[in-house]
Amino acid sequence: MGRKSLRILIFVFLTFLYLKCFAFEKIVFDNDSSFISRKDNFSANIYDLIKGITIEIEDDTFTLNDIDFDVDTIYVLDAYNKKIYSIQKNKDKKKVFSLPSNVSPRSIKAVNGFIYVVIDNRIDIFDHSGNLINHIGDKRGNGDNELFSPSFLTVDNDGYIYVCDSGNERIQIFDPSRKFIYSINRKDGDFINPFGIDWSLNGNIAVTDNYRDMIIIFDNHASFVRSFGESGTSIGKFQYPTKIKFDPQGNIYVMDRYNFRIQKFDQMSKILSSIGNNNKRIMMNSPSFTIDNDGNLLLLDNKLGKIWIFGTRYFERGKESYIKNDYDSAIRLFRLSLSQRKENQNAAFYMAYCFFMKKMYKMAYNSLRKAYAIDSNTKCGKYAFQEINELEKWYAVGRNDE
Repeated sequence: MGRKSLRILIFVFLTFLYLKCFAFEKIVFDNDSSFISRKDNFSANIYDLIKGITIEIEDDTFTLNDIDFDVDTIYVLDAYNKKIYSIQKNKDKKKVFSLPSNVSPRSIKAVNGFIYVVIDNRIDIFDHSGNLINHIGDKRGNGDNELFSPSFLTVDNDGYIYVCDSGNERIQIFDPSRKFIYSINRKDGDFINPFGIDWSLNGNIAVTDNYRDMIIIFDNHASFVRSFGESGTSIGKFQYPTKIKFDPQGNIYVMDRYNFRIQKFDQMSKILSSIGNNNKRIMMNSPSFTIDNDGNLLLLDNKLGKIWIFGTRYFERGKESYIKNDYDSAIRLFRLSLSQRKENQNAAFYMAYCFFMKKMYKMAYNSLRKAYAIDSNTKCGKYAFQEINELEKWYAVGRNDE
């Protein structure tokens, strides 16, 4: 066996040893309701934790009951203190808007520079500076433009507003000027208690029915398409589904309230993953979530006054690709993971391995240096240092990228 083959075998062996012993740490909800930890748990539901944002609430008591995202800003509704916290995602800068003291805010929707807040039996509409500019709902009632215990709303790309008028068992639709157009009633919509609602880029509308524990899908003409789900605790079933969101790819996320989890489905309603089940305590502290423009999941923590931002599993998907020897896909996914969280040392190390197997030795060398620079004291950093030295020796004898 030549020197070149021997070094390759040594590198592959050390990489395998590292990956087996250390790199399969996964971010999971822990059993302590106060934090997100890393545990060697192969059955956990995995999302890459990008960051946690502390809302820095001045009041000692608060009730954070909803969250939404628009462009680059996170909006959090504090029902107890009648406030809206506006936080720039990448700068963590916060603004505070106050609501009238005699109202009971329920949910929030931020879109196209406007903030819609469901308050009692009406919808108040604010600009991005927190100025009240208009409202929907004349009074409590069951007539057109009257609401009774509304829950959530959504706004489509053309500015049409869809309100879950839960107490009246219907969905009311308003045009961009907030003029009532028509309603989807219980009989037409195949629902009993419409609660959560969202609109996707392909024009579909998804509604949660927390009485029948199911999801109903409508097309952009408000015609029934299909429904899925039933009462139960197993994957794909629900116990009191509340908020629902589409991500940019059209996948559906559902807050499964009393199963203490968020379930994710594809566009055809096939279950993809479940987040938080079997970790009830931390999910009990999470009343709501949203999805940002990058497809990241933002989970609201009412106990700690925090927002946990989870990535879209680029790192995990990258590991799946490298196991299948699909190194090109793995490199692309590890790069996306590093773009989400630059200090992801494992992603840099994995990427070096992929470059090495593609005989792109200089790229492997650069990835190892990045992994080492992130933290030289971890086992990953020490393995990276060893391999850097080996690659430098190979370069010294004239090895170049192929």
